Amino acid sequence: MDPVSALGVAAAAVQFVDFGSRLLSNTLETYKNATGQSTRNMELSVISQDLVLLATEVETLLGKMEEPRPGSAAEKLKSLCHGCKSVNAELQTILEKLQAKGSSKLDLAKNSFVSAVKGVVSAGKLKVLEGQMETIREGMTLPTLLSLWAEAQEQGKAIHQLLQHQKDVEALGRKATAANAFAQEIESLTLAEKGTASVRKKMALRSWKTGWLSDEIKQPLQINISNEDGYEIIQPFSVGFANEDSTKHWQVASAIRRSLYYETISYREDAIPCTYETTFEWIFEPLAQCKQPGLWSSFPSWLESESKSIYWITGKPGSGKSTLMKYITSKATLKEHLLRWSNDIPLLLASFYFWQAGTDVQKSQDGLLRSLLSQCLEQMPSVGRIACPKRWAFHEIFGPDIDAPPWEWGELVDSFHSLTSKSCNNYKLALFIDGLDEFSGNHASLVQFIEKISACDGIKICVSSRPWNVFSDAYKSTPSLRLEDLTKKDIELFVTRHFELHPGFKELSGIFPHEVNHLSETIVTKARGVFLWVSIVVQSLLTGLEDGDKLSDLQATLNDLPEDLQDLFQRIWDSIDERHKGNALQFIQLHRTARGPLHAVNLWLADEESPFQLDIKQLQIDKLVQVMKRRLNSRTKCLLEISFHGHVEYIHRTAYDWIQDVWQNICLDIPDEFDAFLELAKAESCYFLIAETLGDRGGPPGDQDWYWEPIQTCFWYAMKVKDTRSNTKRLIQILEHLHSNMQKVMESITWMSIRCTLLHKTDFIGLAAQFAIQPYVRAKISKKGKVHGLDTGQMSVLESVIFGWDCFPMEMIDELKCRENFASSARLELIGYLIEIGADTSCTCHTGDQISEAVVKRYGPSDEYGDAVLELLKKASAPAGRSSKRFWRKERKRVEK
Repeated sequence: MDPVSALGVAAAAVQFVDFGSRLLSNTLETYKNATGQSTRNMELSVISQDLVLLATEVETLLGKMEEPRPGSAAEKLKSLCHGCKSVNAELQTILEKLQAKGSSKLDLAKNSFVSAVKGVVSAGKLKVLEGQMETIREGMTLPTLLSLWAEAQEQGKAIHQLLQHQKDVEALGRKATAANAFAQEIESLTLAEKGTASVRKKMALRSWKTGWLSDEIKQPLQINISNEDGYEIIQPFSVGFANEDSTKHWQVASAIRRSLYYETISYREDAIPCTYETTFEWIFEPLAQCKQPGLWSSFPSWLESESKSIYWITGKPGSGKSTLMKYITSKATLKEHLLRWSNDIPLLLASFYFWQAGTDVQKSQDGLLRSLLSQCLEQMPSVGRIACPKRWAFHEIFGPDIDAPPWEWGELVDSFHSLTSKSCNNYKLALFIDGLDEFSGNHASLVQFIEKISACDGIKICVSSRPWNVFSDAYKSTPSLRLEDLTKKDIELFVTRHFELHPGFKELSGIFPHEVNHLSETIVTKARGVFLWVSIVVQSLLTGLEDGDKLSDLQATLNDLPEDLQDLFQRIWDSIDERHKGNALQFIQLHRTARGPLHAVNLWLADEESPFQLDIKQLQIDKLVQVMKRRLNSRTKCLLEISFHGHVEYIHRTAYDWIQDVWQNICLDIPDEFDAFLELAKAESCYFLIAETLGDRGGPPGDQDWYWEPIQTCFWYAMKVKDTRSNTKRLIQILEHLHSNMQKVMESITWMSIRCTLLHKTDFIGLAAQFAIQPYVRAKISKKGKVHGLDTGQMSVLESVIFGWDCFPMEMIDELKCRENFASSARLELIGYLIEIGADTSCTCHTGDQISEAVVKRYGPSDEYGDAVLELLKKASAPAGRSSKRFWRKERKRVEK
C-alpha cells in the first residue's frame, strides 16, 4: 500500500470515529462544522449527511487500496476501516428514529444530543457503539505505522520522510484537524526527539506482541555488501536510515547488541592466560616447516581451504587448549589465512569459551548464541537485518532507545539460523568454540547443532574439547590435533625461561650445570604435555629456590610431586598451613555460594569481621585487590585466584573438578557457626555504597540499577540465612546497615522510587517481607508493634509476604533468578506468624480484592502454595460453627465465578 493510501484511509477513519464519538459522548454544541457554524441550529439531516460523507470517504479510499497480503498490517488496517461502515449504519438508524419522533431540529438549550439518543436506544446499545469506535481508534495507529514502514522499506526512506510529503492529507477538508493530528502522532512515534518515550514504548511492545512486525518482514531482504577498502556498503541501506548519517544504523545494531549482552559475556576469554613468549607459534606454520608433520592436520591449509570439515583441537585437561584457542583468535595471521578462503567476500570472525565453573549462561547454548550474534553485529551491523529482522524493524520504527522484549530461546535459534543460512554470498563466517566438554547440557545435542551449522555454505568452524567419546566419535575423521603431542618444545621454553630469570637458579647452574639441566628435563618428561602441571610445579620449585633449597632438595620435591593433576591438587591442599585451612575453606564456600561472579572486594568485605566501621567509599580498590591476591595465594595455594576483571575464579577447570569431587569431605572442617549467606549479605550491604564506582555490576552511571542490584542480592542472601539466635542478631544488624546506607545514598530519590517498588508502595520492612526474611520481619514488627503498613495507602506486611515478588515488575522477577524457592517453608511460617499476632486477613489488597480472593485469582484453583496460604487464612477467617472445608470450597467457587 502506498503511503498516501495508508495515511489517507487511516485519517479518514479516525475523523469518522472522532465525529461519531463526540455525537455519543457530548452535546452537539461541542461539534462545529468546517465553517465554524454552531450546531445549535443544525438539522438532523445535516448531521446524517456529514456521517454519510465521512463514511463514504473511508469507503472510497478503501476501494483504491490494493488487496493486502493476508495477516499483514495493511489487512488489519483495512479490516478496521470496514468497521466504520457498520458503525455508520447503526448511527443512521438512530438518526432516523429521532426524525421519526417529529423533531426536525435539536433544541439544545433543553436537551443534549446524547439525551435524545438515549430516548430511542438502550444504554447498552449506546455503550456497544462507543466501544466499537474506541476499538477502531485505538487500533488504527499501529497498522498504519507498520504499513508506512513497509512502504518505507521498499523506497529506502525513513517513515518521517514519507510523512513530510503527505500535504495532500490537508485536502480532506473537514477532516484536516483530526487527520493532521493523526499524522503528527504517527510521525512522533518514529522519532525519538519528538515522541514521548513511554508512549513509544507502549506502542512498541504492542507491535511486538501482535506479531504484525513478523508479518511485515516475511519478504526476503536483499543486501549487497562490498569489502572495498575494508568498509561495507549496503544498497539500499536500513529502511529508516537511507540517505542519512551512517551512525544511525550503528545505533540500531547497538540496540540489538545491548539486548544480547550479559554481564559475563567476555569474562572467560579475558581470564585465560596469554601464551608465553613464542609458544604455540607452530600452529600457523606450514606442515613442510614442521618437525612433526604426521602428528596433526595443517591448520593454515584448513583455514584457506573450501573444506566444510570441522577442525578439532583436543588434549588432556590442563594441556593448554583454551590458551591455544585464545592465541589463534588474537593473531592477525588468522585473518590473513581466512581472507584467502573468503576471496574478497566480507569476513566475520567470532569466538566463544564455555566455562563449567562460571555462571549458568557461560556454560549454556544460550550464552553461545548471544555471544556469537553480538560479535557478528559488532563487526558488520548490517547483518542485523538478516539475522534479527524483527528486532531491526522494531528499532527502526520506534527508535534504538526503546528496549525490545528479552530474547527467547526460539528467537535466538531462528536468528542464528538466519545468520548462518544467509552466508557465503553476503559474507563468510568463521567460528571458534572452546571447551565443548564444559557445556552444561547434552553434549551429543551440542555436537549435532555445530555439525548442522558447519553444513551451511560459507561457514568454517574450529572447536576444542577434551578427548571424550562423544567428541572423538564425532570428529575422528576431521582435521585435528592432539595438543600434548605438540607442546614439548613449548614446555621446554617455559621451564628454561622461568629458571633462567631466577638468581638462585643461575647460582646453582654455575655449580651443577648438568644436574640443573637434568632437573629441567625431568619436569618436561613428567609433564606429559600438561602445561598447567608444569606451571604449578615450576612455581613450587621457584619458591624452594627463594628459600635457598639445595639442588637435591629441589630434585626430591619434584620426584615427590604427583604427575596426575587431581593428585597434585590434593597434595597442594595438604600442604596448606593448618592455621589457614579454615580460612581457605571459607573462601571456597563463599565462592561456591555467591550468586554470580564474586568480586575480590565482596570477598574482602565478607572476610572482614566489622566492615561497618570502615569508610567504604575511601577504600583504595586496587590496593584491596592486591591484598586479596596475596591472601588467596597463601590460603588456597593457587586453587583460587583473582581474574582480569577482579573476580575470584578457579585457577583452571581441573581445580574446579577436584573441589567438586572432594567437597563433601573437606567441608566438614568448616565451623558450624559459619554461614556463607550471612557473610555475603554483610558484604553486599557495604558493597552497595561503591557499586557504581567499581563499575562491575548494574547499568550505566547514574542508573538506579546500580542501587537495586546489590540491594536485591543482599536480600536474596538474607533470605537464605539459617534462622538461629546468633545469626538473627547479626542479620538484623546487616539489614539495618543496608537500610541506613540506602537512606544516605538516595537523598535525592527516595529508596521507594527504585524499580523494585514501582508497582506498589511499601517500606523497608515490607521489602524484607517480600523476600520472606522471617527473623528480621519478626523482630521489627515486635519492636514497632504494627502488623499493617506503616503509612496510609501502603501494602500491608501480610500482603507483602503472601505475594512476594509478584509485587515487582516482571523484569525484576526474572532478575531474581530464584523463583523456584518462592514458596519456601519460611514464607509460609511467616504468614502463619503474622496471622497469629493479629494481621487483618480481610483487608483489601493492591488488586482491589480481599486477600483470599486475590490469592485464588493469582495462584489458580489447584496451586500448592495458594492452597497452603488459603489454609492459613481460613484459620483466622472461617465463621464459627461452619465447616471450614465447606466454607472455603464455596469461597473459592465464588471468587472463580
